[in-house]
Amino acid sequence: HRIFRIQLPHSEDLPPTWELAYTLPSDVPASVSLTCLWGRSADEIYLGTTAGGVFLRDGSTAVAEMSPGTGDAILAICGDAQGNVYAIGENGLAMHRSTAGSWEAFGEVEARAGDHFTGLVPAPDSMSCYALQKTNPGITGGGLGRIWKLDGTTATLEVRGECGHWQE
Repeated sequence: HRIFRIQLPHSEDLPPTWELAYTLPSDVPASVSLTCLWGRSADEIYLGTTAGGVFLRDGSTAVAEMSPGTGDAILAICGDAQGNVYAIGENGLAMHRSTAGSWEAFGEVEARAGDHFTGLVPAPDSMSCYALQKTNPGITGGGLGRIWKLDGTTATLEVRGECGHWQE
């Protein structure tokens, strides 16, 4: 497992180049397919997997922290300044890791087939995170998406698209 970064040249005449940014340690099994990573520091790096698991790399070892058992891929991980960590993924998978280290699903987020989360970013004040969810166009009110605010153990629906327009 290796992570590369692309360097774009200052001149349009030169091609971009790739350089190795990070090599994952051998304690992450080679059979694990990684989908995302986020880290607060070199001693706290979270790795999401296609099988819905999260590994925590503490600087010396990588430990499997959680798997919700759904098999839905983790697509993004992010944290806030309060010490909370969030993981989002396919079919409405939205999890919270407390500062004590336990993972729990957000009760406010209904897990439905096709309602995939697609992005996760820290809020401007770094005290919470925002998650973007694509909704299934095959159901009434679906297809326009939702924006959730993840704040500690609470998920608040901030914006939702319904019937061809956005509602706050």
